[in-house]
Amino acid sequence: MHKYNYFLISFIGLLISPSFAFSQSAPNCLDLRNKTIDQQIDSVMYIANNNDNMKSSFESQYSKLYDLRSEQLYFIPSLELTNSWSFNESEYSYSQHSYLPYTESWTENSNNQLNASLNWNFFNISQLYSISASDNIYNLQKQITLSDLQQNAIDTSTAYIQYLLDSELSKNTLKLIDVYTKQHKDIQEKYQRGLASKIDLLNSSQQLDSYTAQYNTNLSKITKDINNLSTLIDLDLCSFNSVDSFPDNLNKYKLYPNSYQAALLLSPYLNQLQYQKNNYNALSKSKYYSYLPILSLSATSALTTTYQKSPSILTSTDNDYSILGTITWNFFDGGINIMSAKSYEKQASKSDLLIKYSSEKLKNSVSSLEDQLESTYKNIDVYSLGLSKQQSLLSLTLIGYQAGFLTSTDLQTATSTYINSLNDKSTAIYDYLSNKIQYQSLFLFPDYPQTHSQLIEHY
Repeated sequence: MHKYNYFLISFIGLLISPSFAFSQSAPNCLDLRNKTIDQQIDSVMYIANNNDNMKSSFESQYSKLYDLRSEQLYFIPSLELTNSWSFNESEYSYSQHSYLPYTESWTENSNNQLNASLNWNFFNISQLYSISASDNIYNLQKQITLSDLQQNAIDTSTAYIQYLLDSELSKNTLKLIDVYTKQHKDIQEKYQRGLASKIDLLNSSQQLDSYTAQYNTNLSKITKDINNLSTLIDLDLCSFNSVDSFPDNLNKYKLYPNSYQAALLLSPYLNQLQYQKNNYNALSKSKYYSYLPILSLSATSALTTTYQKSPSILTSTDNDYSILGTITWNFFDGGINIMSAKSYEKQASKSDLLIKYSSEKLKNSVSSLEDQLESTYKNIDVYSLGLSKQQSLLSLTLIGYQAGFLTSTDLQTATSTYINSLNDKSTAIYDYLSNKIQYQSLFLFPDYPQTHSQLIEHY
């Protein structure tokens, strides 16, 4: 029964191994198998940030730019020209005396009118700050979109290396099952010859069942990882082929010079808070300046040309124009705008405090991530050295077991210790890559969606 389970598990293992899980490629699939781990992560980020959801977010943000541009044209004079033309013709007859014959006559009339109007809002300080507030809101929303894009890239790349880790742990468990299956078969033969006890046989069977259950749990994790990746990249599973094994030779991290100052400038969240603060300040000033007069100017001109032909030709031209200046002055409203202005000032003060708190928190995060990068990178060397020792110990244990000096329990213990060392190293690599992704995200924006509007030009 265990032999049958072993072959079944081995077959399932091939199905979920990284080299097979995404091997069904399509012409537009992205193959990651010949890339370094950094290139793999960049490729996965690119896939995630070019899905339809992210493109839609950018296109939506781009459409808001037109609303802002429309509001910014408030102080630009508007000029309107209209032209109208009319024509009529009539015929009639008349007689001055009843005994005289009728006289035929006709008349042609044409009229052409050209109108021009100019409207100019040339003084409105309150509106000027209101436009400034709208500009800050647009930039605030833009930073939120960038923050979503950045977080999406982090989540996707982290999910990808989690999938690699779980796949590696699953393969390690499968190796352990292979060893325990062979040892269990050996104990069965010894038991039949009376060289092993019933307890030894039951213990071996129980351990094999335990690792089989662990392997099945690993399979469930991998399925969950695949579903999570599929959701994040918003593409079919064949959209990329995964690597054959977990990365081993890793590029050492690079610390950025003046990392804290660089992170301050590039942080989408801090930029959001800064634009939020600027927005409240602009709204406050807009309310205060609402008590100043608003000056506007309008001018109209009408050029009318009349042409009449009956029986003589008559032509007349009239030119009328007018200029109107308007002053709108809201000099008293019971203090409503003043109260609104003070409320916006308080909101701006809260935003300023939040900026200071978040800046200090970011400073601690940068320092902490740099320390974690160093420690996790060193841990990989430590676990690699331990793995090398455990591999040598396992080889010696196997020789001793085959020579009859060591028991199957000794071999199982050495095998388990070796597999645990493999898992420890894989986990250390995952921790290092995860910290590296978090650290780099503080300074580098991921790829922008390739939208037809080329929104990147406006950022």
